[in-house]
Amino acid sequence: MTPTEPNTSEETVPPVVVVVVTRNPGPFLEPALACLGAQDYPAVSVLVVDAGSGHDPTARVGAALPSAFVRRVTGDPGFGGAANEGLAAVQGATFYLVCHDDVMLDPSAVRVMVEEAYRSNAAIVGPKLVDVDNPEVILEVGRAIDSLGASHTGIDPGEIDQEQHDAVRDVFYVSSAAMLVRADLLDELGGFDPDTFPGSEDLDLCWRARLAGARVMVAPDARGRHGEAAGARAPGDEASRRELARTRVRVVLTCYSASTLLRVVPVAVAVAFFEAMAFALTSRRAGAFAEFGAWVWNLLHFGRLRSARRRAQAIRTVRDQELRELQVGASTRAGAFLSQRHADERMHSLGARGRVALDSLTEFLRHPAAIALVAFFVLLIVGSRNIFSNGVPQVGTLVPWPDIGDLGGELASSWRHTGLGSDDVAPSVLALMAGLGTVLFGATGLAHTLVVVGAFAIGAYGVYRMTRALDGGIGGAGIAALAYGVSAVPRNAVANGRLGPLVLYALAPFVALLVLRAGRFPDLAPARRPLVGLAIGTAILAAWYPPAALFGLVVGLAMCAGSAVTRDGMSALRSLGAAAAGLLGGALLLMPWTTTLLGARNDTGALGATLRPDLSITEVLRFESGPNGAGVGGWGLLVAAAVGLVIADGRRLAWVTRAWVLAIVGYAIVVLPEVVAPESTTIAPEAGLAVAALGIALAAGLAISAFGERLGASGVGVTHLAGVAASLGIVVGAFGFVGDVPDGSWRAPDSWAPVVSFTEDAIDEGEFRILWLGDAALLPLDPFEVDATLSWSMTRNGAGDARELLRAPETATDRIIARALRSLRAGQTSRLGRMLAPSGVRYLALARRNGIEGERGKDPPGVATALGNQLDLARLGSEPGLVLFENLSWAPIQTVLPDEEVPVGDVDPLVSAVPVDLSKAKPVREGREARAGTLLLAEAFDDGWSASVGDEPLPHGRAFGATNAFTHPVDGAVWFQYSGGSRRGGVLLFQAALWIAAVTWWSWGRRKAGKTRVRVLREEPRPRRQPVDDLEFDDDFWETR
Repeated sequence: MTPTEPNTSEETVPPVVVVVVTRNPGPFLEPALACLGAQDYPAVSVLVVDAGSGHDPTARVGAALPSAFVRRVTGDPGFGGAANEGLAAVQGATFYLVCHDDVMLDPSAVRVMVEEAYRSNAAIVGPKLVDVDNPEVILEVGRAIDSLGASHTGIDPGEIDQEQHDAVRDVFYVSSAAMLVRADLLDELGGFDPDTFPGSEDLDLCWRARLAGARVMVAPDARGRHGEAAGARAPGDEASRRELARTRVRVVLTCYSASTLLRVVPVAVAVAFFEAMAFALTSRRAGAFAEFGAWVWNLLHFGRLRSARRRAQAIRTVRDQELRELQVGASTRAGAFLSQRHADERMHSLGARGRVALDSLTEFLRHPAAIALVAFFVLLIVGSRNIFSNGVPQVGTLVPWPDIGDLGGELASSWRHTGLGSDDVAPSVLALMAGLGTVLFGATGLAHTLVVVGAFAIGAYGVYRMTRALDGGIGGAGIAALAYGVSAVPRNAVANGRLGPLVLYALAPFVALLVLRAGRFPDLAPARRPLVGLAIGTAILAAWYPPAALFGLVVGLAMCAGSAVTRDGMSALRSLGAAAAGLLGGALLLMPWTTTLLGARNDTGALGATLRPDLSITEVLRFESGPNGAGVGGWGLLVAAAVGLVIADGRRLAWVTRAWVLAIVGYAIVVLPEVVAPESTTIAPEAGLAVAALGIALAAGLAISAFGERLGASGVGVTHLAGVAASLGIVVGAFGFVGDVPDGSWRAPDSWAPVVSFTEDAIDEGEFRILWLGDAALLPLDPFEVDATLSWSMTRNGAGDARELLRAPETATDRIIARALRSLRAGQTSRLGRMLAPSGVRYLALARRNGIEGERGKDPPGVATALGNQLDLARLGSEPGLVLFENLSWAPIQTVLPDEEVPVGDVDPLVSAVPVDLSKAKPVREGREARAGTLLLAEAFDDGWSASVGDEPLPHGRAFGATNAFTHPVDGAVWFQYSGGSRRGGVLLFQAALWIAAVTWWSWGRRKAGKTRVRVLREEPRPRRQPVDDLEFDDDFWETR
């Protein structure tokens, strides 16, 4: 087409062709065209380019502006590609005005921009854009970028137009919503770059114009009302944010010079990574990860933008430093980071989201149950105050988490340092600990605290979500969450030092809901890709606590048992099948550690079954597995749950029944092992009670929901009395929680770690082990059992840390310790110290309580007296509840004997150790000079161990029939190495790839499901229905424009 032929009054003005790009236009098209037809500039022609709409807009264009031309482009060329198609069809224009189909320009806008282009010798001019419904609210008056390419408008959200931005000025770029471009410059630049769609066509064009020496300006007297900014279109999904970030980074990599990129790229990647980590646990994580991923993706695909870089750099006449004054400083980006926004986002929609969230919160707080739940969270913080201030009590498996480097080193190592060592794979939980520490910038101690205290809140929130999914009522869901939170299960898990059951308590509601959704129960909305979610959830549970791997199966079996009453057998069977599939998937995700667990089938202690609880049936029903509880108040939750069987009906009664079956199964997990196999060890009672508490909480919440529905019925009957009883049951059940708050750490005892901290000062004399003896419930870490009353565990160089959690299966070398302790108890030795010396044991600690002033356990008969009778053990002073001894015959873990002969070969470890005095052994430090003699390494014998002096390997043999000996003929620096590491690396990389694939697939499925959800960003008057309302809108095409 050619511009409209000028009449007499038009001969002195340059023609302007307006190129309106549209795709599945919304109701703003007609007003936008009408505004173009009302321009007071005398030489305006309008070309509407349709970029592949589902419906031909020609009729609508003709009705709104008969003089306009229409050009249809097939496919999906994007905004830039469609604009280029339109520009190629135009001849003879001096200026092009490229704009969206939802921008309504004031009548003088075109004239003002053309005048400013001549007055300021500008190549690109943009108008001031305001809100379409509130013209007094400014959206943008030109844009700037920071050095990393992030866009900034300089406009505060909701800022009122008081002419404060009305000065004509140079800007870095203007929005493609409306930009006047000189035709000769556009030809020189080659038009828009289609590869910068979506979202960065305007930045790319203006940046290249700047490189060519052209001016980009804003003329605020030209005003346009932008309809897209009003929130009439749905916001984009995560995938589109990813593409927006990629195209913006593409522009940065295209337009900067090579020397500038050498400085910018490392900083940009570091900043993007920092933002991704900072927002990882917030609702902005998708955008933050998209930013980081955009840099990584473009750098990996740098070849795709080489031609664009050549075109941009070929026209360069301006250095990057000369454009710096048009960019904003780092403080602007920091401000945007701290306020969790970037200027190019539509910030007024966030205010609307805040109002919607506030309305939802207000509605939530209208329920008495919600107020009680808020009180619960406040009391949780108060009751955990000592944990926040002093750290997690070092009891049982709640041992300290070392720093990320130590966790990673243990994870990558091929040698486990539990017991006397083994070549088993380290547990996957170390990777989870390291990951949590990384998110918190290395604060593993804080991560540990948040896991322990957060388990209370996470579990309560999970039950709230689960009950909402089953019933939908806020009141019932709040009561269910409260009942779950105030149960004594997590408090006793903390007091007894049971990390695994505590994590099970926190995550059980989420995994259970996935199992139910996978079963496709008729009244429960299905989940997208629930099997993948189940595999991930099961793997996480099993990583923290191996018995929890069966939790999904427990839920499925409970549903099958409940189907006898509810008659929904197919859904129950599907849920059981899904749980089984999730178990297999979780086992695959935990490879190669899964092979270690499978190899421990004869060592139940390595699978988490280390205890012999002695609880009465009433203690089990009240969840009193430790010092926390409320006596008769513990019956309150049971009463509330039982009421549901009386007052619920229909589908709610079916779910109450299923919940009770689940509770009964949980109780049975605690009670039945003692009845069926009293001589066997079993899992921590808090694990089974967590399952029972979940069922009781669900039943109680559904009972309150049923009571709420019937509350308005006339008269007072059995139903109303039962409902009142349920409410009182919840109140009474909460008494125990309130009563435990004053303690400050949920009655957890003070740790033994300060009592044995003096041992850490002795490490200069050589590395050592502490042998802990006593009732398994009192010992740190995961103990080995000697018999029904005596167990043992070992820590290295102090009280131990999380690297020794989830011990490796018992080896033949570990069983030597049990043999020595049996000899001690039987009175067959007075030289226990020498028996233990080849194992590097320097101290022995007989625990009678689980901590200072903690719960007293069962004393193993005769052990304390036998220890006192040993000739080579010296009693040390300690706090009551812990009996400490020092082994006078000990030898360091790495030591050398210059003169003494060491029994080698297949000799009896205990018999051969008694005659040998190792007290004269000298410690060996790797890389330091060691005297000639026999080197001893107190790790379980394995052919993979080697020692060398320089490049010369030393002869390797078996010492005392169990550990490692090396012949060291001359003085020299010694190095020890275990050579099994080469076979681990590839498997660990494969495991990491599996996790990334599973999480990505599952989260992608959740995002796709999320596209169908309608999110209201602003409450606006509903417009009068127009004939165009039935047409399809393409929101992605216009996203963030």
